Parts: sequence; C-alpha cells; structure tokens
Amino acid sequence: MKKYIILLSCVIIFFSCEEVVDIDLKEGKKELVVEASIDWIQGTNGAVQTIVLSQTSAYFEDEYPKVSGATVRVKDTDNEVYIFKEEDKGVYICRTFQPEYEKVYQLNIEYQGITYRSIDTLRSKVKFDKIIQNDDGGITKEDKEVEFYFSNEDTASPQYFLIEARDPYNVIPFYFLLDGDDFQDGKYFVVGGSEDWKSGDELEFKVYHISQNYFNYMSRLLAVAEQYGGKPLTTPDARVQGNIINTLDSKANPLGAFRVTSCLEKKIIIE
Repeated sequence: MKKYIILLSCVIIFFSCEEVVDIDLKEGKKELVVEASIDWIQGTNGAVQTIVLSQTSAYFEDEYPKVSGATVRVKDTDNEVYIFKEEDKGVYICRTFQPEYEKVYQLNIEYQGITYRSIDTLRSKVKFDKIIQNDDGGITKEDKEVEFYFSNEDTASPQYFLIEARDPYNVIPFYFLLDGDDFQDGKYFVVGGSEDWKSGDELEFKVYHISQNYFNYMSRLLAVAEQYGGKPLTTPDARVQGNIINTLDSKANPLGAFRVTSCLEKKIIIE
C-alpha cells in the first residue's frame, strides 16, 4: 500500500494595485505552543533532548514569541525525573536523559501558575531492512524511485510509524503515516519518487516508532495541512487537539503535542 501525505507550502503572488487595502485582523488571545519531541535516534545514547515553548502570534507575524521562565520536567515509570533547563529563550534542554524502550514518560510543564501534563510511551527499536532503487517511477515511468523497507520485532500489538523524508528540492519535508495495514511479508515500506531527483542527490529518511495516541494526533494535523495548505488567508474550522492537558481547565489545553519515539535515521544517495 502506498500512502502520500504531503505538507504543502503556500506561495502568494501579489500583483501591483492602484490602491493599498488594509485588512484589520483581530489578534486573538495568545496560546501556549509546546514542541516536545523526545526522539531517541538509533546509534546515539539519546542523552540530549530539547523542548521548545512559544506562543501563538498575529497572522502576519513571522516569528512566534518564545516562552521564558517555565519549569519543564519529564518523569519515567521508575520516578526518575529529568530537568529541562532553559539554555536560550523558550528552549529547554536536558543533557542527561536516559531513554529505555517500552517505558512510559510523563511531561510536566509549569508556567504562570498553570500545570500542563502529558504521557507517552517509548516504543521498541525499528530495524532497517533494505533499499531498492529503480528508474521507472511516476506517471511517465521514467522518474527515479526509492523503496525503503524496515521492520519491527513487536508483532503482537498494533504498530504505528511517522516517516519524515527530505530531498534537496523541498524546504519542507514530506510526511507519511503508516500503521499495521501498511506492510508486506512482515515488512513496512515507503515508496517515494520525483522527476527532480537525479543521480548523486542525497535523500534522508527518518522512521519514528510512535504511539497510537500520537498517530491519531498527526493524522488530524496532516489532514488539516492538506485541506488548508493551498488556501491563503483561511483558518481551520477547529483547532487540532494535541495530547497535552491543562490541569486547571481542559478547555484551555495548549497547542502542540508530546511524543517519545525510537527513530531510525537513514541517508540515501540516488544512483
């Protein structure tokens, strides 16, 4: 099965006008945005992890205000607490993290008298199997194409994966979601191709073994991006609910999500 879910960037072209029109957009209440991705890259000890806190901003602002002065911790099932210290404005880093497969981790953020919490499980290791390259991809059957195969030892429970793919021709990476239905002969696979690819180009694949909770969140997020990505000056009908809760008011949960993943990273040179 092949699934293509792409985050699209939007290009707006302005033609010259006789008159400048000012659009008065009301700025809503600032909301907390949490980027809490604890990713254990295979081949590393996973000790250095980063969490970024920011706030929503006005529509035409290029930068999101960083959130300073928060207390950020992650606790595992053995009650080991990891402190994330603010090393730059809004950037909280732990340099002594000790990830373990199948452990449950709890995120705890305290900011302006409010506590935000979330939990996620570090799923098992992803095994790289093989890469197949060919020159008969696409509609014309002349494009470079790559088949990326991987597997996982845990076959007793449902498996969920987020794939991030980068190439030299797109600033924004491509994202794919795979679940237990997307496998062949016990192996998962991703097929990618482009008429732009040529011999010598470097591609990068990252396979994140994620929880079902985070899989559901990314499914909603990518669906919104696909629906609204090509339409300027539009706002989704409903916010994408993450997995982080405001312990005082569930109607004021922050944007973003918390994940703890095992990540297989692989670079490919197009032949």
